[in-house]
Amino acid sequence: MSPGVIAALVVGVLGVFAFFAAGKLARGKVSARAVGSTALLVVLVCFFYLFVELGRVANRSSWLGMAILFGTFAVFRLMTRFESPR
Repeated sequence: MSPGVIAALVVGVLGVFAFFAAGKLARGKVSARAVGSTALLVVLVCFFYLFVELGRVANRSSWLGMAILFGTFAVFRLMTRFESPR
């Protein structure tokens, strides 16, 4: 991987940690549904970020391509779990 891709992934991971920390700090001040929705939104944004960044280099590695494919299945499976009424 090129240094630009690695730097972009590091920035993305730091962004995930920032959103995660903000969600933890807001837990007592905001309803549980809002925190859950925000966490799911963070997962979705991070997935698409990784999808774009890793998609650039996936043609070099079949394992990375398969990981992206199965990651896509897992994220959309996670989305359907939260779609149904409780």
